[in-house]
Amino acid sequence: MKVKSLLFSSLAALAVTASAQEVVFDFSNPAELGQFTFAPLTLNELQNATYTNASGVEKDRCYKSSNNHVLILEGESVTKDGVSISLSNPDKYKDYPRFFFGLIKTPYPAEPTAAEFYCDMRWYQTEEIKFTAPEGKKFDKIVMYATSGDYPKRANGDTMVTEEVGTQTISEDKTVNTWEAGEAAVTSITYKASASSPTQMAYSINVTLSNIDGSSVTEIATDDNAPVEYFDLTGAKRNADTLAPGIYVKRQGAKATKVIVK
Repeated sequence: MKVKSLLFSSLAALAVTASAQEVVFDFSNPAELGQFTFAPLTLNELQNATYTNASGVEKDRCYKSSNNHVLILEGESVTKDGVSISLSNPDKYKDYPRFFFGLIKTPYPAEPTAAEFYCDMRWYQTEEIKFTAPEGKKFDKIVMYATSGDYPKRANGDTMVTEEVGTQTISEDKTVNTWEAGEAAVTSITYKASASSPTQMAYSINVTLSNIDGSSVTEIATDDNAPVEYFDLTGAKRNADTLAPGIYVKRQGAKATKVIVK
């Protein structure tokens, strides 16, 4: 990764930020899955593990399906920046939930690489997805997107929040699933796909959080030896090891500079 600093004044304003925080789970690029923490099995362990399907047959969790690839997420949680997504897996549908890797190029490559696939997270009938906030934070908004660029349009509009809290809105074509907490202090929220739903999926999930105590500022370390953090221009935190080419804000303690990654 080559990072070139741009002339950019330090922004004291970035040292005092609003309590709102956005965590983006972007599943669309297989190469970016390393930004998530998987448990109880790591991502590498998942790719080499097996599971028993609903027919009692032992199968690889990561396998080729037609011209695509599948990774089964049985009993797994996926975490980023303290936000955890836990996925249920009823015995009736043990081939879900899953990551689905759709082939962009044909024919199927002898040695497939992440650049030749898009990715989405999929779940199915009666399956539940539970979101858990980091300590001291509450959920303000969760948006699931079943569209991404030129990739095939999918749907997630048959997945509903199980708690009677907040407001859920589904787009007319069922590709955008939005829930907002309103005034409620919600630290965990569970969704469930209907018993008759087609395959549900998300290319990305955007989670907005705020402090439970309602404070308007977040303390940021002023030590110049503080860890270096990178944010894209929307304010979303990015993994320093997997930055795509572009412009980012680099923050270390109270000092912020704009950098370009080539």
